[in-house]
Amino acid sequence: MLHESIRHWIWKQGWTALRDAQEAAIPVLLEGKRDLIIAAATAAGKTEAAFLPILSQLLQPENADATVVYVSPLRALISELTKGVLTAV
Repeated sequence: MLHESIRHWIWKQGWTALRDAQEAAIPVLLEGKRDLIIAAATAAGKTEAAFLPILSQLLQPENADATVVYVSPLRALISELTKGVLTAV
């Protein structure tokens, strides 16, 4: 399950449900036992599908010193993260 702060952020965004890619990817990523490739159409929620579980894990006290490095081929994706998903934390 996503961290309470992340669930609250989703609610504040006005989302009524997760998108298909998010529903499929989030449990696998939270489990953390296998690799996952998220493939979906543009604007299908792939970025959030990857980052919401990562942020949820970072919010756990035992991960307080963890670091995430995000490499993107597109400046627009990094900008999207900075303005959107990363404000959840």
